[in-house]
Amino acid sequence: MSRSSTLYRLQTIDTELDLRRAQLAEADAKLADSPAVKKAQAALTAAQANVAVARHKAKEIETENQSLAAKIAEVEEQLYGGKVTNPRELKDLQADSESLKRRRSALDDQQLAAMEAVEAAEAGEATARESLAAVEATRAHEQTDLLRDKGALESLIAKANGEREAALSNVNPDDLALYDSLRQRKRGLAVSLLENGACNGCGEAPSSARFQAMRQGNDLVRCSNCDRILHAGQGVSYNTKEGGEDEMIFRW
Repeated sequence: MSRSSTLYRLQTIDTELDLRRAQLAEADAKLADSPAVKKAQAALTAAQANVAVARHKAKEIETENQSLAAKIAEVEEQLYGGKVTNPRELKDLQADSESLKRRRSALDDQQLAAMEAVEAAEAGEATARESLAAVEATRAHEQTDLLRDKGALESLIAKANGEREAALSNVNPDDLALYDSLRQRKRGLAVSLLENGACNGCGEAPSSARFQAMRQGNDLVRCSNCDRILHAGQGVSYNTKEGGEDEMIFRW
């Protein structure tokens, strides 16, 4: 195999590894976190807070109503108990009693509305709890699928790592150093295949001199535009760049 062939083989394996590792990271992220479950949990928390507020409000009105009932009873005891005989005082007590009763009537309406608000809040909490249970059930199925996918990805990665070790045995240290450097600088793509006579990394067509050097296969030829290593492949016809025969061939 030519030097570019061994590096292209390594590039093919590394490209697959990059993809599988990204997929594995995505699966791990989904296993660790579920936006749908978080949203449902937040909805339940909000619903529970609404219930607490509604109950607190209803309790306040109930306490006020009880206090008002006690006050009415106290006034009426004075009004009808026979201890107060002064007509003016009796008239004042009668006015107080009527005022307190009007307040209590309005408070009764508020208490009824507060009780209805509690019921509505509790229904909202029940709905949110059911929604969370449904989302968690779906999540459980998803986790089963994700764990299966994760296992398959880990098997593919292990297989590719074995293939990579085998491929590395055919790569000399200097070529590997160049390859690793280009991988870091070129977003993971160090070796470009010639497709339709052009570098598939940037679309630039090589000069005839570079093309001939690739055909000989003894040296590593770099794209004059993107600087990636070029690999010619097999059974493909190529178009060469006009006027570029004297361009320098980058060799290692």
